[in-house]
Amino acid sequence: MTIIPPGAGRAALRSVTPDTASELRAFTPALWHGQPVPRRQWMVDELIATGTVTMLSGDGGHGKSLLVQQLMTAIARGKPWLGFPTRQVRVFGMFCEDAIGELQIRQADINRHYGCEMADLGDDMMLTSRVDQGSYLCSFGNRFDGRMQPTALWHNLVAEVKDFGAQIVVLDTARKTFGGNEINDQQVSAYCMMLRRLAIQIQGAVIFTLHPSNEGVASGSGIAGNRAWRNEVRSMMYLTMPAKNADDKPNERVLRVRKNNYAASGGKVELKWRGGVFEEAEAAPARNWPEPEFETPF
Repeated sequence: MTIIPPGAGRAALRSVTPDTASELRAFTPALWHGQPVPRRQWMVDELIATGTVTMLSGDGGHGKSLLVQQLMTAIARGKPWLGFPTRQVRVFGMFCEDAIGELQIRQADINRHYGCEMADLGDDMMLTSRVDQGSYLCSFGNRFDGRMQPTALWHNLVAEVKDFGAQIVVLDTARKTFGGNEINDQQVSAYCMMLRRLAIQIQGAVIFTLHPSNEGVASGSGIAGNRAWRNEVRSMMYLTMPAKNADDKPNERVLRVRKNNYAASGGKVELKWRGGVFEEAEAAPARNWPEPEFETPF
């Protein structure tokens, strides 16, 4: 066990080698004595915190892929996303259900919405389409085994993300990237832990989309297979149709915050599909974006 002595400071905490299954990094609160308390850092204000994994759940055809591509563009340009301020950083997205041509069509609509050109995104946004390829990022010995093995694709993805300098990684969808049994909580936990490790390494966030189960749709919870999906992420959003008269409002959606460990949860944003993008049905109240004074240690 590695024990960090009082007075060693945050540099000592960050310098310790990453945890393994047999090692503990133990420290006492005295380590924080006399140290300024860091501000929590957000990639998307009050929704997606730095160093975390976020899940966007939604039934097929409701617009999850569009919504995360909008999110990527907003962050790459430093523009608000559905009224929420974003931190401008580089972004990387792996789309497993849409071809390159569809991504281009969608991007053109998004660019009109944000008032930018394709060339404006060249230094800050990278996409890959794997609609015709297998995309599992991990595998397991069998459907009951919790021991995970990252695939070669995972290692290639991590290398590409770090080489590009991306701090936001979007995976669309978990159904295509998770090579395990979605009702096995150990396997789900291992997958989410792998994503969390990447989020910490890039000092950013990983966002993945997920199709809810029939029960998740019926209950309105948006979960799929196992509650571990919800429990292992730090924030969860659920994109759904309006509760009443959905057939009469085909262009309307509701984005509900089903979980948020570091801010208020239970809120919602009402959306309308216009001109190929989702917009707020009503303008959200202005939000302040406090700049952090120093890094938050992980």
